[in-house]
Amino acid sequence: MLLSGAGSANDGPLRVDPQPVSHAECGCALTHGDAPWTWTFVPPLLMQRLDDGSPAVIRIDGTDRVLREVTGTLNVWGARCGMPVNARFEGGRYAAWFAGFVTRTCYENEGCEHFKFRGRLSVVRDDGARIARPVTGSCGC
Repeated sequence: MLLSGAGSANDGPLRVDPQPVSHAECGCALTHGDAPWTWTFVPPLLMQRLDDGSPAVIRIDGTDRVLREVTGTLNVWGARCGMPVNARFEGGRYAAWFAGFVTRTCYENEGCEHFKFRGRLSVVRDDGARIARPVTGSCGC
């Protein structure tokens, strides 16, 4: 749970930046925007391993933050297109949540181990600063 008033009056605007990674690993990732499927690598805003209950890593206010999963999950393997996807993460001064839906699956293809979704990533800091971004996401290898 966030502690209200724990931040300083000079915190400034809340920032959520892409991770400085060169390639995506197996897991779940959210990237800024709602562009259609592309093979161009876009650095993720939020990353999470495929293990159930794994913490998420998100770069907030210029620092990588590890937020624990408190409700829901990004890894909804086996979901059909249109199924809702919701997950909430918390840690320190921050809470982040994703709300969206599955947009693409490939379960029927042998060797396919991923699915895609889109929605909105919202982040709030304990001083009340908020930011929300449209995101696309995927889970798999």
